[in-house]
Formats: sequence, structure tokens, C-alpha cells
Amino acid sequence: MERVEELGARVLGKELVRLDSLMYFLRRLQRMRAEEMVPYLRENLPPLLGVDGVSLYVADEEHLGFFRLIWDGSVVVDLSTFFTFISRYLERHAGTILLPASVGELADWGRSARGGEHPRVLLPPLEEGVRSPSLTVVLRSNGDLPAIMELRKADGIFSPSMVDWVDLAQGCVASIISSKLRLERIENLYMRDFLTGIYNRRFFADFYRKQFERYLRYGEVFSVAMMDIDDFKGVNDSYGHIFGDFVLKRLAQALQNGIRASDLVARYGGEEFSFVFSNTPSREALLVCDRLVRAVESLEFEVGGARVPVTVSCGVFGMDQECVLEPFEALDRADAALYEAKRAGKNRAVLWRPGMKTPFSRGER
Repeated sequence: MERVEELGARVLGKELVRLDSLMYFLRRLQRMRAEEMVPYLRENLPPLLGVDGVSLYVADEEHLGFFRLIWDGSVVVDLSTFFTFISRYLERHAGTILLPASVGELADWGRSARGGEHPRVLLPPLEEGVRSPSLTVVLRSNGDLPAIMELRKADGIFSPSMVDWVDLAQGCVASIISSKLRLERIENLYMRDFLTGIYNRRFFADFYRKQFERYLRYGEVFSVAMMDIDDFKGVNDSYGHIFGDFVLKRLAQALQNGIRASDLVARYGGEEFSFVFSNTPSREALLVCDRLVRAVESLEFEVGGARVPVTVSCGVFGMDQECVLEPFEALDRADAALYEAKRAGKNRAVLWRPGMKTPFSRGER
């Protein structure tokens, strides 16, 4: 009897340690952004669950609509493949859905189903465990389907206790991922320009204010730039606003691809874009903007087989050029340099010089 109690205490102790590890894992997961979660889960879930490998497919903003198709009887098993599933089967299992198959096998079943065959996917009794090299777990939380997870085990044995741990872990992970995705969708509505997908003026203002505060407090040099599409009204008038929107989207993507992760480009309004170049003096910022101007010029736009040239003008101001005490002063100087780029013939980047003024800074209000 003592040996049984000792064994029970040892097993309970191991389970408590495992539970403590799970709680630590979940606390770290909660502090991450959605894009950080996938590599963290892939690295840390296998030892936690006692499996050899994990593949995770998260319902991000781009694929969220696809994942919701589970309620109509379909499940996305990767970012490009569907497999048809029996809706009644899903309705019977409101909690964890454990499928004794790999994601690749499910994709093959999906292709067969679309060809007219009806695949059979059987759920074994969970209390008996699962015998399969792969186990696909459909994560669900409060009506959301935030992810699909594939667990791999070389010996193909998922014991009943392991299945219990998978069930417990997936519920917690699903809830966290679902909350993060929902929060980031709300943040994107607040921070992103709905047409181009880059940051909007609201986010730019907040980012720029923080950068300016660091400059005043710690002397961190940075540069700002204002960019405008040349003769964009003529593009809209000649080719239509749908084409104009297409130009804005492609141009915004080119600008985003042309800067560092630590820098910022935002749609300031209409056809105007604004930049913050962190820890960058004015001359270096001018070189970056020169490259961006040339990158835009090299973009190819066609309507009816005819090439439509699109160029931009840009004005740059660096905090190493002149001491300014108000945030609007730096932007006003970048805007003055933009005016000069327009006057000098467009399709160029110009660095602010003393004497350059906008109508606002000249007092023409």
C-alpha cells in the first residue's frame, strides 16, 4: 500500500511540475504578438506535450475567412488547400477535434472529396488514446477557429494521458491565439490605411511624437520626409480612380519594401506619404529617399497596352540640420523641401536648406 501511495505521489508530483511548465508557457505566450507565436509554439510545444514535432497553421488576417468555413463543413489544412468534412461530425464534437491523420493526408482526402468521393474520417475513443504517426488538432475558442495544429510522434502512440494534455493545452492556446488575433484586427483598423495597408496618419502622428520626445530627451538624431505623387490628379482624370487606387497600392508596397523595419512610412493623406527614419542623419535619409524615388520611377503601369509613367517628389529634413523645439517645425521643413522638389522639376528628393519655406511658414495662412 505504501508503494502504491509513493508511486501515486510521484506521478502527481510529475503532473504538477508539468502543469507549472504549462502555466509558464502560457504566460509567455500571452505577452507575444500573433506573428511571434508560431515559432514559439513550434519550439516549445513538443517537449511540453511529449511529441516529436508540431506544425501550426494560424488563421491570420489574410486567411481568416477561409478558416471560418469549418462551420459550413470545410476545414483549411494549410494556406492553399481545403479538405471537405462532414458538418454533422463537427456538430457532435463541440470541444477538441482530434483527427488521427497528418495535414498532408487530410489534404489528399480533400482532393478526393472534390472529385466526388466521400472520405471517412473516424474519431477513436479518446479514453483509449490514439495510434497514428500524426494527430491533427482543430483549435477552437468561443466560436472562433484560430488555428489548426499537427502533432507528430515517431512511435505513433498518443497515450490517453497525452491526449488529455493535448486537450488541456489546445484549449488554452486556442483562447490566447483567438484573443490576440481579434485584438490585432482591431488595432489594424485603427492604425492601418484601409486602401494601401500601410500605416495611416493617426499612427504616424503617435510614432513621430514618441520619436521627437526621444530626440528632445536623449538627443537621438532622426530624419523625416514628405513625399507626393507627381501630377496624380491627372492620372485619376485620365485613367479613372480605380486605376489611381491601384497605383497607390503598388507604390505604397514599394515604399514599404524600400525601408528598414525600424523606419516608418505612412499614408499622410490623398497621394502624400510621410516617413520617419530612426537614428538616421539627414544625408543618409536623403540617399534612402533618392533610392525610393528611383524605385517608384521603375514601377511599370499600363493601361490599354500603353505605359503610364508615375513619379514622386520628396522633401527631407534631419534633426542634425537645425535645432527645432516643436514637432510641426520638422515636418514643415520637410514639406518646404518637397515644395522645392516640385519647383525644380519633380521626380527627385531634395534636402531642406535654410531659406526654404512653405506657404504656412511664410505666414500665408
